[in-house]
Amino acid sequence: MTTSQIEPLTDLFNAIEQLKTAGHIEAALARYRVWLAQAANSPTAYAVWFNLGVELASLKRPHDAIAAYRQAIDIKADFVPARFNLGTQLEQLGQPQLALTQWRDILAQQQPALLADLSLHTLTLNNLGRLLEIEREYPEAEAMLAQSLTLDSNQPKALQHWLHLRQKQCAWPLCAELPGVSPAQMIAAASALSTLALTDDPAQQLAVAQRFVTEKVKPLTEPLAPVGGYGHRKLRIGYLSSDFCLHPVALLTVELFELHDREQFTVHGFCWTRDDGSLLRRRIIAAMDQFTQIGDVDDEAAAQCIRAQEIDILIDLQGLTSGARPNILVQRPAPVQISYLGFPGTSGHPALDYLLGDDYLLPESEQVHYSERPLRMPRCFQVSDCQREEAAPLQRATYQLPDDVIVFCCFNNTYKITPDVFTVWMRILQRVPDSVLWLLADNPQVPLNLTREATQHGVDPARLRFAGRVAPSVYLARYALADLFLDTFPFNAGTTANDALWMGLPVLTYSGRAFASRMAGSLLHAAGFDTLITTNLHDYEEKAVSFAQSPEQRLALRQQVAALRQQDLFDMPTRTREVETLYRLALRERLGADALPEITPDVTTSERQFLRVFCASQHQTDTLPIFQREQWRELQCHLNAASTDILSTINNITDATVDAVYINHALEHLFFHDAARLLTAARRVLKADGFIVVVCADLQAICGLIAANRATEPLYQSTAGAITALDLLFGHQAAIAAGDTGMAQRSGFTRDSLAAALTTAGYGRVGVISRPEHFDLWAFATKRLLAADDFAALSQTVLMA
Repeated sequence: MTTSQIEPLTDLFNAIEQLKTAGHIEAALARYRVWLAQAANSPTAYAVWFNLGVELASLKRPHDAIAAYRQAIDIKADFVPARFNLGTQLEQLGQPQLALTQWRDILAQQQPALLADLSLHTLTLNNLGRLLEIEREYPEAEAMLAQSLTLDSNQPKALQHWLHLRQKQCAWPLCAELPGVSPAQMIAAASALSTLALTDDPAQQLAVAQRFVTEKVKPLTEPLAPVGGYGHRKLRIGYLSSDFCLHPVALLTVELFELHDREQFTVHGFCWTRDDGSLLRRRIIAAMDQFTQIGDVDDEAAAQCIRAQEIDILIDLQGLTSGARPNILVQRPAPVQISYLGFPGTSGHPALDYLLGDDYLLPESEQVHYSERPLRMPRCFQVSDCQREEAAPLQRATYQLPDDVIVFCCFNNTYKITPDVFTVWMRILQRVPDSVLWLLADNPQVPLNLTREATQHGVDPARLRFAGRVAPSVYLARYALADLFLDTFPFNAGTTANDALWMGLPVLTYSGRAFASRMAGSLLHAAGFDTLITTNLHDYEEKAVSFAQSPEQRLALRQQVAALRQQDLFDMPTRTREVETLYRLALRERLGADALPEITPDVTTSERQFLRVFCASQHQTDTLPIFQREQWRELQCHLNAASTDILSTINNITDATVDAVYINHALEHLFFHDAARLLTAARRVLKADGFIVVVCADLQAICGLIAANRATEPLYQSTAGAITALDLLFGHQAAIAAGDTGMAQRSGFTRDSLAAALTTAGYGRVGVISRPEHFDLWAFATKRLLAADDFAALSQTVLMA
């Protein structure tokens, strides 16, 4: 066919557009191929091959699209758009190095078309920067983005990635010189994740999150889920994540998925995660009642899939991190949507109703800077995996760590390390001779940059040791080789703090104002190690040095932290029940009290048993009226002169087998540490819906009597005789004189201190009242966290029966 007989390109493209508009896609593709068969030698055939490639790529036929683009390049080697698109298709097929080759070739050829087209030039550089970052080739990625920003400084997204690349490499000063870009502009362009490592100002973090929402999130649509919910008796929980693989969020949550109460909940996973073949991923999938891959569907279809499964509560484990799909949430596929763990801060997302945290993590004073309503765990926001695998014990020599020196460590992501904190670390090393600092070498630039920084601080760079990434079991075992974990600020350790404490390694942290700067503090506060929490760098430095200089302190603290595995922080069955209670509370709060059935335990009709803890001299039937009903069976544990160790009896009771515990004027006959142990043991034997009643003397009321010179005045008659203020303060004098030393008072409580003791012991909700006219305190507490109204109703049923 002669050139004059070849159909003009404009006519061809118009005809193809008409076919596409009519829905005849295959006919349109056939029209391309007919033209190409007739005009194979046409100098304009490259344009037709390119358009065919675009059509095939839009139909998700990457192999065919690649073939078409290669044909275009064979005809016109300097046709930049075809080479650019070829790289894109190669990347989508999982061939990143081949994609990088195509884009590097574009730059190497310095085609006039590229140099004349600023948009195409910067797009090529930005794609190189983006993919090189994914491939962890950070220096070249940074260089590509710097070139792009030199060509056009008004590129907030390119600037955002450039800044985070420098954070990852510990390349300081962070805000290096770029033509036409001020340091203020660099900071303003930071992503939500980068910002967490730049400031602990929650107002600034909220502003950055809201900017992300404005730029990336579509407006709210008509909710897919019914406004009033589904009314399921067994609630359906959905977990939404791209991190169901070897990832910190998955490492923390897998046991939560496994332990959910299947009598109350069904658990669904919605995943767009790569299959990394890990045991962790297999555990997660096995823990889900239904596991759905949504990686190959768009956000609208994914939301429809979630709606079709009638999810009551959707938990977003992704937040504003890499791979986020916030436009699934705007369609409201579930009546209640909660942010948890994935992003340690506010999302600014208008369709996320709640943020799960705790009182320490989310101070009331900062709540105005969170777009979500808080859901507060009673102790600590973080769940754990108590089944995590550990490698066999390691030797320091394996990692070139001396046996006879203090080893400080920090295995946080390197982008969390800031110049201010690093400066303090160097001062600590200077003040603790021969000590070393063991850090994560996340990429080859980190050791280069940090050893240079150490030299500038006058510290021998050999005192910095670096550890590469290893299998999770080996990573855990490495913690046992260190003496103290030094946390970062303003972006604290999260999973790494959990792992360190699990392995018995003390963590020293600096708590600020925002969620991310209070994570490690939340763990330490819940574990009772507030002495390891500081609020400024001066105290942080002093505590680290003091710890290093006191062998006795190190040993004692190490032993205390090692005991945490058997304590409340890592009690995953309890943590799971607490999470479930908050899910129910959120559903009830958002949809109304009728959204789910009543969950307050029935204490009046079903057969139950309670444990009564009392002094032997008390009347054997001295109990509450509700416990005298025939459905209640009594277990006894009493204190007498021969044995003050009432814990030995409780320790013989199986976990979670008692419906109620009644401690009647026994707590004050124990030393404070034994009283705390008793409350903790009582909680252990309680069933999940169990409760405790504690009656004891009111120390504040008694001291008031003594101050009023009424110490020996008879106050009331008991089965043991007349009782005075001195009897209440020190123990019944007549009984003690008769040899019943078990009646001696060894501790005392006020309303606040009794409430604190019960809270510390792990009870979900606690209430204490003082009866000044009777000089006593009455406490009521539930093992799990009940809604306030449910708690009030249950306490009234028990105490007023």
